[in-house]
Amino acid sequence: MSFFLLLFFFDARARSFLHHQVRNMAGTLKLVGLGRWHPDDVARALAARDRRDGGPTAPAEGLYLVEVRYSDRPEEIQRSVNRWQPERGRVD
Repeated sequence: MSFFLLLFFFDARARSFLHHQVRNMAGTLKLVGLGRWHPDDVARALAARDRRDGGPTAPAEGLYLVEVRYSDRPEEIQRSVNRWQPERGRVD
């Protein structure tokens, strides 16, 4: 009987992430690693700007959040908050 352990580490950094975005990226990268997708397929999926053109959503098991960093500059934090706050009185 033989066993092997395969670990894959990737570092995702952004101002913010969409729901399941990192899991979607991991699932797509797995397809490339398995040889089922070519890197050009990833470029096409990104250019399509449609989630349905991307790879599968990786299961949550085995994915770990290691660190969250916040800016130590209050003005940068406030600019980021202001970008995402709806205008007062506006109803979406």
